[in-house]
Amino acid sequence: MAWLGDLGSAILGGLYDLRVPVAIGSAVVAVGLLVLARRRSWFGQARRHPRASAAVLVPFVALVLPIGWYLASPLVLSASINEPPPVVAGGSTPASVAPSAPAGPSLEPRPPASAATPPATATPSASATPLLARTGAFHGSDEFHFGRGSAR
Repeated sequence: MAWLGDLGSAILGGLYDLRVPVAIGSAVVAVGLLVLARRRSWFGQARRHPRASAAVLVPFVALVLPIGWYLASPLVLSASINEPPPVVAGGSTPASVAPSAPAGPSLEPRPPASAATPPATATPSASATPLLARTGAFHGSDEFHFGRGSAR
């Protein structure tokens, strides 16, 4: 029975590569069918025979909706995340960063103006290098969850 899954993966994989042309072609075919149904009064016949119409529409919708979601979801869902690595400024340590002044009045005595040091900037300098702590590769857990890539 595994061949059935392989066959489905091959067909849907081929359709996935051509998802945009398939979506445009499907929309054109759907509009053409609606125009044809209106001209031939298929809607009136469907109202006269509701059980026969349901017997045709329910399996059609049960097939079209999942396949449509499979082909269209990558257009609206993010498949990858690209974030910049964290940057550590060279030479700055937490001890070298001066605390910010409180908003209200302070009860502690202030040092003289000549002894005050300018506060260190929290923004990284141009010579800062990205910190690469750990790297690794990941892959899907089974045939249905097929994510893969590298994490840094």
